[in-house]
Amino acid sequence: MTVSWLARCNGWPQRAWPRVLVLTGLLMAAAPVRAEPASLRMGYGGTWTMPWGQIVGGEVVAGINRDIGLAVAERLGRKLEFVFLTERRAHEANLERPYDLGCGMDPSWFPDAHRFQWSPPLFEVSDRLVGHRSQRPITQLADVPKGAVVGTVRAYRYPTLQVRFANGSLRREDARDQAGALQKLSRRRTDWAVVSQQALDWYRQQHPEHELAAWSVIVQRAGYHCAVPEGANVEPSRVLEALASLEREGAIHAILARYAPAPAPQGNAP
Repeated sequence: MTVSWLARCNGWPQRAWPRVLVLTGLLMAAAPVRAEPASLRMGYGGTWTMPWGQIVGGEVVAGINRDIGLAVAERLGRKLEFVFLTERRAHEANLERPYDLGCGMDPSWFPDAHRFQWSPPLFEVSDRLVGHRSQRPITQLADVPKGAVVGTVRAYRYPTLQVRFANGSLRREDARDQAGALQKLSRRRTDWAVVSQQALDWYRQQHPEHELAAWSVIVQRAGYHCAVPEGANVEPSRVLEALASLEREGAIHAILARYAPAPAPQGNAP
C-alpha cells in the first residue's frame, strides 16, 4: 500500500518530499508488528529421571513431563521454556524463580498446595514399595520389618511414611532420583525402595539384569496433576482448559504410550 501511494506522489513538487517521507515513516512505525509468542515457563528439578524427564547438559530433552509441557505450550501458542528449581524449592510455589506450569505433582506432596491452581488427576502415579527379588513377597506396608532401610528420593515428601521415618521404625536412604533409588536396591544397599509404577517399569526395561522383585505394594495413592503457581504470567484457566482438551482428545494417553515399556515377547518367533 505504501509503495503505490508513493508512486502517485511522483508529480508532487520537490519541496513537498521531505514531508512525504516523514509521513511515510510515521505510517510504517504505526503498522502492527507480529511479536514472537510468549514463553510458557515450565519448572523442573534435578530429580527428574526417565520416563518423566531426561536431562542432558542441563537441557530437558525427553520424557512424559516434557512432552505434556510441549503439548500445553503448543495449544496456547507459546514456546516452552524450562526453569530449573532447586531441590529445596521443587515442592513449593517458588516465587524466587517464577514459573507458569508444573507437572507430575500431587497436592499431598506440597506444604503450600493452596498457592497453586490444580488440574484434575490425569492418571495415577501412586508411590509403590518394591523389594529385592531375594525377599519374600509382602502384601502391606505393615509387613516391612522395623528398622528397614527404604530407598527414597532427596527432597521428596512421603506423607504416609513420614511418621515412620520420624520415629525410626523405618530408615530413609535418599538417592538423587527414582532410578538411583532402584539402583541402590538392586545392589542391596537398601532393603526397599519407594517409586512410581512408571519409573519401576522403565527401570526394569532398561536394566534387564536388575535384581528387583516382581511384586510391589502401594504405599500411597496419588494422581498426576499439573498446576499453575502464584506469580505465573499466564491465566491459570487457559492452562487448565488446554490440559482438559488434551486429555479428552487422547493426547495425554498417547504421550504415556510413547514411554510405556515394550511388551515382552511371547514364545518363539516363527
